[in-house]
Amino acid sequence: MTVTLSDGATLAADLVIVNVGVRPASALAAEAGLDLGPTGAIRVDGDQHTSDPHIWAVGDAVEVTQAITGARIPVPLAGPANRQGRRAADSICGRRTTPQAPVLGTAIVRVFDLTAATTGANQATLRRAGIAHEVVHIHPSDHAGYYPGSEQVHLVASFAPDGKLLGAQGVGRAGVDKRIDILATAIRAGMTADDLAELELAYAPPYGSAKDPVNMLGFVAQNVLDGTMPQWQAPDLDHAMANTLILDVRSQTEYAEGHLPGALNIPHLELRARLDEVSASAHGRTVSVYCASGVRSYLATRVLLSQGYDAANLSGGWLTLQAVHPQL
Repeated sequence: MTVTLSDGATLAADLVIVNVGVRPASALAAEAGLDLGPTGAIRVDGDQHTSDPHIWAVGDAVEVTQAITGARIPVPLAGPANRQGRRAADSICGRRTTPQAPVLGTAIVRVFDLTAATTGANQATLRRAGIAHEVVHIHPSDHAGYYPGSEQVHLVASFAPDGKLLGAQGVGRAGVDKRIDILATAIRAGMTADDLAELELAYAPPYGSAKDPVNMLGFVAQNVLDGTMPQWQAPDLDHAMANTLILDVRSQTEYAEGHLPGALNIPHLELRARLDEVSASAHGRTVSVYCASGVRSYLATRVLLSQGYDAANLSGGWLTLQAVHPQL
């Protein structure tokens, strides 16, 4: 099987997956004269009434309110559809209905042995809506690393300047569903980074860590939001390469296996003794620090800040950088 790309290039493939998106099937509603929104979805009120008071509508083809941005959009998911069905039935029967809550769009999918999940608003949605936010990336284990079977979980979360959680996404082989469900509940409850840091979650080595990945998101966000940890992001790579000193604090072996061009390599445990090399290379510029996942570079950035350097830590480290820039 071959695939022809838009630039004319062809690729050989054993499996081709096409994401064509979803559009509301609202032709019948339009023919009935019902009001539709700009996305083509059917407009409904809090009791699932359409613009005709004798017609109710539920499911993938109706508008809902997105919980973070307030936008009126269709969200084709079974959970909201089922709740809408219950609400419409109550309304039709004249029963008391529960208020229609804005929709987070919490969703999950399994692709072979990987799980991907999301809740709330992602970075692209927040940018389009003009909502200020900070983004943090972490790559912890799904349970205690010393217990057999530990798998890495990749989590990204967005926080408002006041610390309120706005959205989160996760990918991994184990433990993703648990964390996204917790984070979806946290968004619904209006929790902040401080709240995530203090969440008391079930812990035993086969199931989690004493510092659960959800807690870790809170800890990292606290440090970013209060200024303890300046950070830079993978999409800002070109700017960092052109205007700052890139400091790789991984081991020499890791550095040899792949690194950013021109990066100065000083393993984080050697940094205090080799600060003169940083000074000689920085020439007063910001020092953009990175490691594999952001943990060692966090320690290195703290060392640099304590010594008066202008330094920032790469959120998510080399793992996130490679995901954003696969050519590295």
